[in-house]
Amino acid sequence: MDKGFEIEKIDPVNSDDPRGATFEWKFDNGHQISIYFRKKGSKLGGHFHKGGDPSKNPERFYLMAGKIKVIFIEQDGKRIEKILEANSSLLIRPNVKHWMIPLTDVTYIEYRITHFDPDNPDTYPCVEKVVA
Repeated sequence: MDKGFEIEKIDPVNSDDPRGATFEWKFDNGHQISIYFRKKGSKLGGHFHKGGDPSKNPERFYLMAGKIKVIFIEQDGKRIEKILEANSSLLIRPNVKHWMIPLTDVTYIEYRITHFDPDNPDTYPCVEKVVA
C-alpha cells in the first residue's frame, strides 16, 4: 500500500575507517550520492581518474561543512593548491592528480551518475608523495 512516503535507514559502508564514515545513497535510475564525514588531518585522494567511469568524467563534490585543502597536479606537472570552505563545489576532470586534506572536520557529498563499482573504480594511484 502506497503511504505517500518512504523512510530508509542508510548504514555506513566503512564503519571501521579511522578517517570517518561514508554513506552511499543509491537510486533506482543508477545515480548515487555519496556522503563523507572526514576528520581533520586525514589524508584523502592521492589518485587520478582516467574517465572510464562516467561519474569520474568529471568528478563532482560539494563541501557542506568545514574547510579542506585540495592539491592538484595537472597533466603538465603544474602543482596547484586551493582551500575550499563550506558551500563550495569542486569539479575534477580526468587525469588530474588530486589529494585532499581536511583542515577541520568536514562533510562533503559526491554526486555520481552511476552506482559506485568497487571492482571497477576508475581510480589510479599517484606515484608522487604530497607533503601537506
